[in-house]
Amino acid sequence: MKKWLLVAILAVVMVCTAQAQENYTQFKSQINGYYHNIVDSDVQNFSCLITSAAYIDFIDDHADSSFYYPLKITWLSDGSSYYALQPFPALPDSIQRKMFAQAQALKNLWSYIFPDLNKFVFYEPLHEVPDNATLTTFGDTIGVAFRIEEKAREVKSKQTFTKGGMLGRVIWFFNERKEVYYPTYKEVNKKWLCLGWDGQVLTNNEVSSGLRTKIIYFRQNERFLPEQINLFVQTRTESGDIQTIPRVLFLKDYEFNQNVQVITAKGDSAAAAQEQP
Repeated sequence: MKKWLLVAILAVVMVCTAQAQENYTQFKSQINGYYHNIVDSDVQNFSCLITSAAYIDFIDDHADSSFYYPLKITWLSDGSSYYALQPFPALPDSIQRKMFAQAQALKNLWSYIFPDLNKFVFYEPLHEVPDNATLTTFGDTIGVAFRIEEKAREVKSKQTFTKGGMLGRVIWFFNERKEVYYPTYKEVNKKWLCLGWDGQVLTNNEVSSGLRTKIIYFRQNERFLPEQINLFVQTRTESGDIQTIPRVLFLKDYEFNQNVQVITAKGDSAAAAQEQP
């Protein structure tokens, strides 16, 4: 009798799981057209020039405004991002070293927010969610949960949507670490446009760092493209206090579907995407 009971319970669980996955597939298909995002099936790559308020302040003391944008960022359809240095002004060695340090700081800042831009701006919210995710309904909200293997460890995620399909929260679980994001959207031309997000990293349920992001867009044809990203980076000091550091990124001169080739320096993880004639 106990054996038959276990078999019956297992059958019910399998049916419920299959229904949850089927409902998720329908939900994903339904909301894919609800969001403004940069990348669609026609985009193989795009590039833009980037700089920061800190870099502009530095250049203002040593060169003219034609050198404000030191990096060209290229995004490829596999989700990766590469950079290429732009022409630099001729400066004394001591000043040039500081200039390269500023450019490296800009690259680091871009690398810091790039994964979140992929999630909330470049793609629609469920782009990276696997097809075996499960969907559950809690009152006025819909939850999407899944597990993936990343670097030989299991990572869990839960995403919460309104019944209308607007993303409200994303949680990632990494053993003792947890990342929580609260994106903000505005309806523009009957679609949701991400205006930014608040994020926190918790270690053993204690906040260790945070990030608040606000995005200003401009319209290019049918796309809304970021032209300014305001960031407020929070870190916990050794004394336990939370320190907030403001940063500003500027982006311009977007180009789509250029003929590019990725060149990787031998023995170095750094890479650049160069346009081909």
